[in-house]
Amino acid sequence: MGEKPKLILCILLLITLAEMLAMIIVDIVFRHSSFCLRFALIDSLLLVIIICPFLYHWIIKKKREKDKVIKELQLLASAIEQSSETVVITGSDGDIVYINPAFERTTGFTKNEVIGKNPRILKSGKHEHEYFTELWRTISNGKVWRGRLINKKKDGSLYEDDTVIAPVKDKNGNIVNYVAVRRDITEKLNMENRLRQAHKMEAMGQLAGGVAHDFNNLLTLISGYNDLLAEELPPDSPLSRFVKEIKKASDSAAELTRKLLAFSRQQVLNQKILNLNEVITETMTMLGRLIGKNIQIETSLDPSLKIILADKGQLEQILMNLTINARDAMPEGGQLFISTKNTWLNNCELKKTELNAGPGEYTELSVKDTGTGMDKQTLALIFEPFFTTKEPGKGTGLGLSTVYGIVKQNNGCIQVDSEPGKGTTFRIYLPVSATKK
Repeated sequence: MGEKPKLILCILLLITLAEMLAMIIVDIVFRHSSFCLRFALIDSLLLVIIICPFLYHWIIKKKREKDKVIKELQLLASAIEQSSETVVITGSDGDIVYINPAFERTTGFTKNEVIGKNPRILKSGKHEHEYFTELWRTISNGKVWRGRLINKKKDGSLYEDDTVIAPVKDKNGNIVNYVAVRRDITEKLNMENRLRQAHKMEAMGQLAGGVAHDFNNLLTLISGYNDLLAEELPPDSPLSRFVKEIKKASDSAAELTRKLLAFSRQQVLNQKILNLNEVITETMTMLGRLIGKNIQIETSLDPSLKIILADKGQLEQILMNLTINARDAMPEGGQLFISTKNTWLNNCELKKTELNAGPGEYTELSVKDTGTGMDKQTLALIFEPFFTTKEPGKGTGLGLSTVYGIVKQNNGCIQVDSEPGKGTTFRIYLPVSATKK
């Protein structure tokens, strides 16, 4: 028998017994006949029959209302537990009393590590004291606070989230808890920054390409007239040395133009089926001369490396520029590691790279140094043309922007990892060619 029938039966039995007991008492006190007892039983049964439907519907209604409340609470609890957004509930004193699983996934802290603690355990130091003072003043006054917080995970890494903190009040209007709902927007912000950077680089590329073409036309005239002048001068003419200097300067300007065209992806390509290992091996002698004796080069080339469709001269340009960049980052000497391998990039991995390449099979070129490294501010600017950390006169600021342009022209992507004092690693991903060599 279920709970509902049992409850109804008990109530009816109690009503019947109470009615009978009342009539027995009346019979004894007033010396009535046993007819009174029979009448009491019949009266009780009639009363039960009359009350039973109303009592049943009342009990069923209350049970349904209770079941509905329980179901809603279970649904709410399930939604909070399975939510992808972080939910934190604190007491009125600010100490944490509840976190959902999303909090554990986002921050790395477990429930046992944070229950009873203040949310200050996530404090990153990126906000002024007044920022949190205003936050606490708002929610203490019973209002909802909305804003962004830069927090720190258990492993020390930072993340940014959109946060809404609201007070929870009892029936008397007193604040008993605070509930915070947070959405991690770190990846979203990174994607927005990459998109802005891509648009900026695209605009700068168009500008650089236009300037380079105009400049190249002027150089053609300068070089042509200079060659005619050289032919007209006698070999022993004192003006010959000036002609040679003009030639030297125009050649340097032409090289600068080629870099600008490479960055703007307007350079004429001579693409062929190539094995990147072979290009690296052929370029090693030249790279050794570039870096000097105080830097050791180590290579690890995958013998099963797949072929790519690329311009050999551009690949050599990438290797030279990255090697020179590494050399300048190691003025006291160090090590340079060049490696290759086959890899597959999915959408998740591509989000970590520069440029908007598609998922698929790639050949990876890795150039790693043990130099000074770079901070995040510098990393955000390294591919911009004419940006350089070198002293005036010691760099054009086009080395890495040229690499950027070449890789984009070849439908590849770039990933850079660097920290101050920990060196820098450039990873170039070029799509594997479907054509056999």
